[in-house]
Amino acid sequence: MKKIIIFILIVFLLSACSKKAESQDYFVFTDNLSREISVKSYDRTAALIGSLAQIWMLAGGDVVACPDDGWTDLELDLSEDTVNLGKISKLNLESLIAAKPDFILASPNNNQQLTWKDSFDSMNIPAAYLEVYDFDDYLHVLDIFTDMTGRKDLYQKYGESVKAEIAEILKQKRQDSPKVLCMLASSAYLKAKNSESSIMGAMLSELGCINLADSESSLLENLNIEYILKEDPEYIFITQRGDDEEGMKKYVATYFDEHPLFKELSAVKNGNVYFMDKTLYNLKPNHRWAEAYRGLLEILNK
Repeated sequence: MKKIIIFILIVFLLSACSKKAESQDYFVFTDNLSREISVKSYDRTAALIGSLAQIWMLAGGDVVACPDDGWTDLELDLSEDTVNLGKISKLNLESLIAAKPDFILASPNNNQQLTWKDSFDSMNIPAAYLEVYDFDDYLHVLDIFTDMTGRKDLYQKYGESVKAEIAEILKQKRQDSPKVLCMLASSAYLKAKNSESSIMGAMLSELGCINLADSESSLLENLNIEYILKEDPEYIFITQRGDDEEGMKKYVATYFDEHPLFKELSAVKNGNVYFMDKTLYNLKPNHRWAEAYRGLLEILNK
């Protein structure tokens, strides 16, 4: 009887070890769609947004496919055989599948990418939908990626050290809470952005600024110049959407000409209208987040 019990215990322990070893073959985490993502292999990772490709590469990984912003905007060090999936607004699914990815990084804010989710599931390709809105989100994603690659030294280099820089920058922020108007522009439109809907707005908020669109949400839909003139922001920060920088600046200039009350604003009269680098203030700064904070601080502290 004693021998039988010992035999059963041995079988149980071997079974437990086997299950543990099996589970250790997978890396498991939760994405921003609240789904549990189980990844066994990530030798052929494809990113459907350039900023996620960059974070994956900062974590020591490589990508086999990436949208064209990885080349044009972020200038990533991509290999010659990396598949260009086209513009983020219209990615090529056939090119993605042809790249034979075993792991996909996608955005939960892109409708096209969301519609592909079921296709990825049917092909048994794990696809993580990850959102990076602020620096804490960036740290979270970098932490996951460096856990996967085993390169926690890169988390220290591109995460914790940047966090320490930002902490020092925030100590130098102004105490008088200047009013700002934060805007996103293209060659076809000009919109106000609040602290919750833009990377630049969030950073300005942390730097102690009062964003007009935070207290008057109607500005997000309509640039009420009378309200803006009444509040009279000290600074106007404009960042670009799209690839046409010249067209964007021309549109803004025309808009101001057609709405002459804008020229009565203190920000305009004092030369405090700033066109900001879209890589840092509309796309994701990633490892350059401290640089982005510092750029705003230098303007505010002039």
